[in-house]
Amino acid sequence: MKSNRWFAWAAFLLSAGIVVLSVDLASELFQRRPIVPAVSRIRPDLARFRALADVPGAPVALNRLLIARQTPGLTINSFQLVYGERDNQWTVLIDTGVDARLYEDLNPREIFYPKAYERFEIELARTEALYFTRESFDHVGGVSRSPSLYGIRDRLKFTYVQLRSPFLKEARIPPAVLEAMSAIDCDAICSPAPGIVLFAAPGATPGAQWIYVRLVTGREYLLVGEKSISLQEIQTLRPRQSRFAYWAAGHNGEVIAHQLRALHTLFSENKSLVILPVHDESALIKATEAGYLGDGFDYDSPFSWPAGTER
Repeated sequence: MKSNRWFAWAAFLLSAGIVVLSVDLASELFQRRPIVPAVSRIRPDLARFRALADVPGAPVALNRLLIARQTPGLTINSFQLVYGERDNQWTVLIDTGVDARLYEDLNPREIFYPKAYERFEIELARTEALYFTRESFDHVGGVSRSPSLYGIRDRLKFTYVQLRSPFLKEARIPPAVLEAMSAIDCDAICSPAPGIVLFAAPGATPGAQWIYVRLVTGREYLLVGEKSISLQEIQTLRPRQSRFAYWAAGHNGEVIAHQLRALHTLFSENKSLVILPVHDESALIKATEAGYLGDGFDYDSPFSWPAGTER
């Protein structure tokens, strides 16, 4: 009889321990944020970015075109780099946003701006090259059904990892176009054009990369495509979502934490560097209001020339 009582107590204590452990694990998963490390395993070297970008022919302006809105505070955009002088200018695009039909299929309750996309189409037909911070539909989908696609497919500058990523299929670029493409020769870091440096930073997609831009004026930018990263998080080093929320969105909280630490270090040590999380509407508005970012695609942007230059 006594042994049965001890057995019952042991079973009760074991069950209670399992419950407590389960509650703790659930709390860890659903509530606790990723721990930001003291040192990131991601090591962007701004001095090297500058050295690679320091060649003749840097761009004169960086502009942003708002194409669609997602959840509150998150937008889908395309960015335009303007090169050349006055009557002899050309552009390079970073990210292409998304077209109306693809957006309706994937985000039917959100806002799409058809006039902005028409302006994007004009630029797409004449731009010199296109680079991508990520290979997901909201960064690549603007070209998938464009009438210009076959004519500009050689200008789509995907890295080897991006071109072979399963996420590229979301953008619905015709397989025949993808098969005919060649990846650009860029491993961890490269400068494919004056004033541009690509830095591999895998995150929610394996081909995610940070894109460093240096204008002829010396103004420096870092475009970050990770949707789960905002400028406020970079500044405060406090992830806004729990580990579970990152997991549910298909993101790795630990990877986000390492990216935040690396970006925070860049931000803290280089106050002149303009870090632009490309989905963060608040950060993009502030950069526009500060005069760092042109509003809309325009060759004759007020941000195209150094202050004081006669036009």
